[in-house]
Amino acid sequence: MISCKEKDFDKLVASIKEAGEIRAGRQAPSRVYEIEPPEIKTIRDKLPAKLGAGGAGQKKAGRAGHCCALHQKIRRQFLMLYMRNRFNRQLNALDKVSISSLVS
Repeated sequence: MISCKEKDFDKLVASIKEAGEIRAGRQAPSRVYEIEPPEIKTIRDKLPAKLGAGGAGQKKAGRAGHCCALHQKIRRQFLMLYMRNRFNRQLNALDKVSISSLVS
């Protein structure tokens, strides 16, 4: 059991009710944060080339090659998982057939 001071619990309940009012549009939020998405290209250009994420010394073809190799690796792993799952399902089906034939 979790213990909590009644005053703190009352603050929590009031906060949750206020959030519900804001979400329903009956009350305006006291503050709003707007987050701008980062400029990915600028971030990559600032990183050193040896990290493999861009930089002045790295060619675009190098990044594309790395990306393709990574995608191929992910595809291979997904295919292996898919095939393993399919094989296991077939084995389970065979087990059910062989068990049912033994019981009959």
